[in-house]
Amino acid sequence: HHIVADGWSVRLMLRELYDGYRSQPLPPEGSSYLDYAAWHRRWIEAGGADAEVGYWKEQLAGAESSISLPTDFPRPSRPSSDGDAVGLRLDGELLEKIGIFAASLRTTPFTILLAAFQLFLYKHGSGAAPVIAIPVGNRHHPGSGEIFGTLDNTLPYRLEIQPGESFSQLVERVRDASFAMLAAQDAPFERIIEAVQPERAL
Repeated sequence: HHIVADGWSVRLMLRELYDGYRSQPLPPEGSSYLDYAAWHRRWIEAGGADAEVGYWKEQLAGAESSISLPTDFPRPSRPSSDGDAVGLRLDGELLEKIGIFAASLRTTPFTILLAAFQLFLYKHGSGAAPVIAIPVGNRHHPGSGEIFGTLDNTLPYRLEIQPGESFSQLVERVRDASFAMLAAQDAPFERIIEAVQPERAL
């Protein structure tokens, strides 16, 4: 489904279906996905994202091409899609506490969970600065919030854990790194890969 629509678009579709069933008028038609894609391509080709690509190249300098975590079987020599997903549901009381803690540090629950995940990886041998893929909506341009299509992007978040820092200090640094990451979200992931040239497992 991500070929034609991202999660943001699904919400737009559900909103219009809901309004349609309630006989509410649909919002006026604005820019189409084709209009946005054409504009974005021209902007990229004119060098609009060059500074942002440079930011990511600097952020990813020296990054490991893979994370070596302890597993119950050897890492395969060739990547495959074999695997499984492990779900985790947080209860309401814990979510409320996370929200309160996030508010005390002027951030969001996502930042708390990202910091916890990075710390979890670090405790299991990922190294101090693993690269974590973060999907972003990429809907900050005027009018993009009402476009139906795939505008999302993947960003290679990276932040080094400092020995001896408290969890609150880590969260504050993750918060600031997240702001910097979002400021550079227009760099297409494929352009970042071209600039960084990471080692790939074939």
